[in-house]
Amino acid sequence: MVAVNTQFQKPRYRLVTFYGPRGRQACLDHILVRRKWCSSFLDCEAKQVHNVKSDHAALIVKCRWRLATKKAKVPRCTRRDWDKLHTNHECRADFISHIKGSCREDGEVKYSLFANAIRTATTSIPALSARQRVTPWAEDAAIQTSRQDLVDARRDLQVDRNSAIARRKVELAARALSDLHSMKREEAYQSMMKEAESCDEANRHKAAWQLINMLTGRKVREQGIIAADTPTERLQGWRNHFETLLSPADSTASKVPFHCGPVFQSPPQFEQGPITSEELDSAVKALRTGRAPGLDQVTAESLKLPELHEELLEVLNSVYSSGTVPPEWHLSALISIPK
Repeated sequence: MVAVNTQFQKPRYRLVTFYGPRGRQACLDHILVRRKWCSSFLDCEAKQVHNVKSDHAALIVKCRWRLATKKAKVPRCTRRDWDKLHTNHECRADFISHIKGSCREDGEVKYSLFANAIRTATTSIPALSARQRVTPWAEDAAIQTSRQDLVDARRDLQVDRNSAIARRKVELAARALSDLHSMKREEAYQSMMKEAESCDEANRHKAAWQLINMLTGRKVREQGIIAADTPTERLQGWRNHFETLLSPADSTASKVPFHCGPVFQSPPQFEQGPITSEELDSAVKALRTGRAPGLDQVTAESLKLPELHEELLEVLNSVYSSGTVPPEWHLSALISIPK
């Protein structure tokens, strides 16, 4: 807390808030605010009010309040375990039946209802658990025993939260587990360093660098490797690859002059009829899974289900024939990332 009336340079008579007997003057009254609000106060001074019978002066404050507006938050999509739809037939049947029963209105499929049904049915799919980094020494017997001691100590503390003995047991168990992890980590690093030195002495440089990358946390980039038994065969494989890539199939083709004719000999014929199921299948197969959905929360995994292609095809043909695009297709979220 900060006293506002001490933050401004004023004459003495503007700082005195108490006038006592025998000419005694003092600054006894203060306005206390939190430190983060200090910049909102512009001025503060003491003034005597003559029509008020008091030996204290009034503190007058000028402040400026800026109320923060709430920013619209883009809903975050929870990562779901979509493999359950392929392994759990009951979950798949419930997911599809809920969508099929909720996407129609007056016998027609509405995209807003279709998207809302997918969004609601997606909540029944279990979420993916957070990835936890497992250390090589996590399965050590001493680590497991120390971890179980910590669990037992915390359980005793839940029974009696006011017990100083139980709280002390939790602190000692947590410290013992932390020290044991540090010791096992140091032993693992020392053994990896010795193994890397032995690999370097034995001219096994690839294995040595793999251990060094594990120690430093460096990520290994994927490299183009041609399968071969010897370096000579690998070099010949690269030579054949580039000869096939850069050399024409017919050696006489490069000697024939190239003439650029019209792109189309006749006007191209594009299919202008309704969207067919074959076109829908080819478009759905090109969708990449594991990506974040749009604002309508319709994921590519749900669109790839063959049981929903009938409703999806009806929606697309309705949009194509009427020329009216659903309002959900006009919305997008742009997230600016500072450089």
